[in-house]
Amino acid sequence: MKTITISILLLASTLLFSCSGNTKFEPKRKCISKPIIDNTSRYLEKGKAIAQKTGAVLGENLKLAIESKGVNHALSFCNQMALQLTDSMAKAENVGIKRVSLKNRNPVNTANKSELDYFLLTETLKRSGKKITPQLKEVDDKMVAYYPIFIQNKCLQCHGDKNKDIKKSTLTKIKNLYENDKATGYKVGDLRGIWVITMDKDN
Repeated sequence: MKTITISILLLASTLLFSCSGNTKFEPKRKCISKPIIDNTSRYLEKGKAIAQKTGAVLGENLKLAIESKGVNHALSFCNQMALQLTDSMAKAENVGIKRVSLKNRNPVNTANKSELDYFLLTETLKRSGKKITPQLKEVDDKMVAYYPIFIQNKCLQCHGDKNKDIKKSTLTKIKNLYENDKATGYKVGDLRGIWVITMDKDN
């Protein structure tokens, strides 16, 4: 799988990785990647704008859920509504939108091989102190863009240290909603996951 990495600005730090409520596994399919020849910047800018917009929608709704009834209520919101909001944004923009991770809260958010490659590359660049950039691939005649999502301080109340950042009642709620949760133990600045935006190729 041959990949050409294109450097652009980092995705805004306000993007929030929320949990989705669908617990069904997505079938994995074989992806065929091709080298990118032209129009890369335009695809990356389009994907970035869509990821930012979707993150803003999820973040605002999550903020309202926390302010109205607290963190545990926000967990229920994530479980029931986050995937629906993401799907609605995808339909409105006529693209595919996913958030995936190596430490997923919901099995739906598990990274496939192509997504895993970018995730591991980003982790390597982060550890070595090198610049982290989005990436674009042509996969099965689609243009697929990848953008990193990093942990912010406000994320720790649901994704931080179990003994320091997350309340016992919140841990209980997480266990009740997500039996196989892996999405804790993060620190501010850690790579939480990636946005994956799949776009049609221009004619």
